[in-house]
Amino acid sequence: ETNPAAYLPDLARSLNNYANHFSEVGQRQEALDPARRAVEICEGLAETNPAAYLPGLATSSYNLALHLEETGDLEGAIERAARAAQLYDQLAENLPQRFSDNQRDAHQLLDRLKAAAGQ
Repeated sequence: ETNPAAYLPDLARSLNNYANHFSEVGQRQEALDPARRAVEICEGLAETNPAAYLPGLATSSYNLALHLEETGDLEGAIERAARAAQLYDQLAENLPQRFSDNQRDAHQLLDRLKAAAGQ
């Protein structure tokens, strides 16, 4: 109660998990709101402390892209996957051993989405 912002990283992770659980049980549309909220929280956190919160923003962006793809919103998924790929590029530049697999996955997702959209 004295510092609600201290709980925002945990809230973002919980919202990502919540979205993933919705998706796993076939409630793909319901996954979108918590996934979007997780991205919003992570964007705010990354603005104040990029070193600490860019990884969470990249993960949340990637997850949202997957959820958007599942609902058929390819343009939204492409936009979010491009953001995830950009963030993972930045992260892998400094810590390749930690982020190169994520970077590869984000670029593969972006390529797959673009192909599905005929781009």
